Amino acid sequence: MTSAPWLPSWCESERGIPIARPAVPKEREPGGRERWLAADEIHTLERAVPVGWWPFYALLLYTGLRWGEAAGLLWGDVRLAERRISVTDRVRRLKNMASNRDVPIPEPLARLLAAHRTRYPGGPADLAFPSPFDDYRRARRTFQVAALQAQFHDGGRNAS
Repeated sequence: MTSAPWLPSWCESERGIPIARPAVPKEREPGGRERWLAADEIHTLERAVPVGWWPFYALLLYTGLRWGEAAGLLWGDVRLAERRISVTDRVRRLKNMASNRDVPIPEPLARLLAAHRTRYPGGPADLAFPSPFDDYRRARRTFQVAALQAQFHDGGRNAS
């Protein structure tokens, strides 16, 4: 436990021992690119994203999954009847052990995923989002173009 700079420590107040406190600059979070979209912005983005890509971006948007988690998602992980997605490390590398989780599927996303499954059918061990969704550069470029079209800042071009 550290003492606040305006209160004397026990050593100072009880024993009269001066304590030198070096000035330590506080670290700050970098000005990140995290941003929440309003409902009207989501609809604007949906219109800007190519139709085939919308289920992928809707998944990211409605669930908060990381790109790698979504790109590695297997149909066996998507339980539409239960409205749950299992994110586990059994077939993909996750950020940490706490990343193993069940994620709820909201109704609008459930409808999109059901329609997406008819376009990309597969068994439980097949990717829910096969190529081109598994190409990070292409996914990022597609999003940048859509974000620019939707007039969301710079489309993420200057993200670090």
